[in-house]
Amino acid sequence: MARCIRVIDQGTTYNERWDKLQRKVMVTFELPNAIIEDEGELKGQPHAISNFYTFSMNEKANMRTDLESWRGRKFTDSEAEKFDILNLLDVPAYVNVIHNDKDGKTYANIASIMPLPDGIECPAAINEVYSFSLEREDYTPEALNKLSEKMQDRIKQSREWQALNAGVADEPQGQPQDDGFDPNSEIPF
Repeated sequence: MARCIRVIDQGTTYNERWDKLQRKVMVTFELPNAIIEDEGELKGQPHAISNFYTFSMNEKANMRTDLESWRGRKFTDSEAEKFDILNLLDVPAYVNVIHNDKDGKTYANIASIMPLPDGIECPAAINEVYSFSLEREDYTPEALNKLSEKMQDRIKQSREWQALNAGVADEPQGQPQDDGFDPNSEIPF
């Protein structure tokens, strides 16, 4: 069982593997039934696990495929075009976690995301639920400081960060559009 607690827009950076610019996003889940048991400062806190996506709602994109599995139905092209990724925040799910061994270390990876069955309740988040984007009007340096140093370094390499700090921010995109999100719908987002 899991709950989405973070949506972090990492901005657009060059991907050497695919030889192109790609915008990346990190989606983090809190696992309320998987409690950290070691003696560190996080003892007693729930584990968290993240997936990193190219920020794309193309019908073949991994992000769209996972979101369709999570919501329990496909997006129409219109829904996909207008989808606001912040609708994921605080939404429960089941995540299938696979442990992979590489170079003597074990890594936990999300293999799939599914909706919770009817009647199953996920506990409320223990950790703060928040998002980060350099393109939202609520961006502040304090918001960046909530992130790990490694994530801050990734974001600072993005085109959006470079433009913002060069004083050449992108033009405003106009009025927000209705994303079609219905909070009373049985579909989680």
